[in-house]
Amino acid sequence: MVVVGLAALQSPLMLPAGLVLLGRWVYLDTAARGVRNPIALAIIVPVSWTFMLPFYLARRPLVVGEVRTGGTWWNLLRAFAATYAVGIALLVVRYFRPALFGLVRTITVGNSAVMASLQVVGIVLLITLPAVLALGVGMLLRKPTTEVGPTASCRR
Repeated sequence: MVVVGLAALQSPLMLPAGLVLLGRWVYLDTAARGVRNPIALAIIVPVSWTFMLPFYLARRPLVVGEVRTGGTWWNLLRAFAATYAVGIALLVVRYFRPALFGLVRTITVGNSAVMASLQVVGIVLLITLPAVLALGVGMLLRKPTTEVGPTASCRR
């Protein structure tokens, strides 16, 4: 099963297929929540998923029984941290895997191990630093508020 998952990540259709699935989920979710113009959101969110998916998740109408705490900025930055970290990790696995294996091979062989180590640290910082900063700023902006659904005319 793991081998099939890794093979799917290496497929050139991985990114387009993932965006199509994201658009489908956004359409179904917006239609169920009674949002106006679900088709537009189903197109806009996947095209600019790094920014629009967190915004959508932070502001989508709540259904009965759903609770959202912390305010808009906390939810926006928390969702951005998650989508950014997952997205960058998938892109690194998909497009930069040979470079990563080359760095690991360089480190194990010993040729310019310091330079290779710095490159690995740079890649790790690229993945984690924006997400950690977003979470830190979100914690500072977090409010003691709670929203309880429904916040719109939901059809669920």
